[in-house]
Amino acid sequence: MTKDKKIILNILQIFIIILLYYLVGKNSIFLYVLSLSLYQIFISSFSHLSFKNSFDKYQDIKEKNTFLNISIFSISCLSLAFIILSILISDISSTILKIEDMFLVFLFMGLSIISTPLKNLYLDYLNSTKRIKKANIIDNLYSYSEIILFIILSILLFKVLDIPLHIKNALLYLPKILSILLSSIAFFLITKKDYSKATIKIFKNTNKYYRELKKVLTKDNYKSIINIVKNSYYYISIIILYLVLSTRYKYAINIIEEDITFIYYYLLMIIISLSKIIVPLINNSESSKTLTNKLYLRLKIILPISIILSIISPLICKIIFNAPDKSIYLVIINFMILFLSLYNTTINELKNKKLLYVCISIGIITKLLTTIPLINAFYRMGYNLIYGDIVSTMISLLIPTIIGYMSSSNKSSKGEKYLDKILNIFYENIILTIILIVLEFIIPITTNSYLKSILLVMLYLSISYAFFKIKNKYYNE
Repeated sequence: MTKDKKIILNILQIFIIILLYYLVGKNSIFLYVLSLSLYQIFISSFSHLSFKNSFDKYQDIKEKNTFLNISIFSISCLSLAFIILSILISDISSTILKIEDMFLVFLFMGLSIISTPLKNLYLDYLNSTKRIKKANIIDNLYSYSEIILFIILSILLFKVLDIPLHIKNALLYLPKILSILLSSIAFFLITKKDYSKATIKIFKNTNKYYRELKKVLTKDNYKSIINIVKNSYYYISIIILYLVLSTRYKYAINIIEEDITFIYYYLLMIIISLSKIIVPLINNSESSKTLTNKLYLRLKIILPISIILSIISPLICKIIFNAPDKSIYLVIINFMILFLSLYNTTINELKNKKLLYVCISIGIITKLLTTIPLINAFYRMGYNLIYGDIVSTMISLLIPTIIGYMSSSNKSSKGEKYLDKILNIFYENIILTIILIVLEFIIPITTNSYLKSILLVMLYLSISYAFFKIKNKYYNE
């Protein structure tokens, strides 16, 4: 997938999330958000898989086809295991959280798990057989059909059809299922000549193919473990927040579901999509491969963005969601994403697997141990209890980042130089914050109208841009 296409898909993803926000209205998609957080964990199990090199080992089309069929069969078996696990988890979650009608939502979630690994398998096969354009067709068909189907289905579910809410939540997974069905049909139409040439024997004389498949499943599996642990933070947050707020603090269920959905779906997904656009730009600007330099560049770019978005968060929430009162959630999520970016960079740079597993284990254990105490602490201080959960996530991301960095063998030898640079970043952003706060006193941030909000956003962004232009010019001199 090209960089331009990734940017387009992320922009479309942001558009879809905003559209869904307005289509859903007062309806609840909490069951979808809860199951989606589990879906992200399950789908991470396949994130390290790459079949391209294995296909390239076989020159004969019969061998490629045999390996293809064995891979399809194996992925299907793994997906079936995840479907069963999804159903079991839905039953357990329903009992613990006292939520009914979870079965269908988690069943559809389980059925959709096969879509991404199967699509990637098709692309690797087509690329291995030198059909690059055909692979692009399959990739585009899957990506854009899912987007179009999701938009159409969302409109039908929340504006046309009058069906139970849990069925609406479940059917939000239907675009993934239909997209992989369309892609599978297109794939088999493209490769039907290969099948006519090949003798398909799935269960006979296939030991060498299963050995090769085992290599695919086990090679770089640490990448999947990293992603599984990282996505577990969100699932843990949702479960603990719902359980503690509903049982101990007796929050209204609709308020809990609304806030969790807003934070862990609408806001988080939009900011993650934005970060997927920004981070590749940072990667392109990296002149050094040391961990120190990578962390420095991320801090240099993401910190001022987080500060600017935090200052104008009421305006952003007004323009996008017509909910300026929820701007504090945008502020804390901004900084959580900053910690997440530093965490991802550090963990991905660790070459020592033992150290890697120690770091991610410490992070997830810290999350489990600190979430409830911090929720209770924020309650005693009179703040929103959700802040406690997000702060616990920040702490549990920061600790393994520090341990990983201190133990890394890929640090820059010019530590003092980078320390000065990092201190300069903090000084610059303190000055930027002061300027924007003074500007807020002069031209107050008000959210009375969309037009005024848009004009104020443009003003604050222009002032921020001018600050960095002047700073860079002065610094270069």
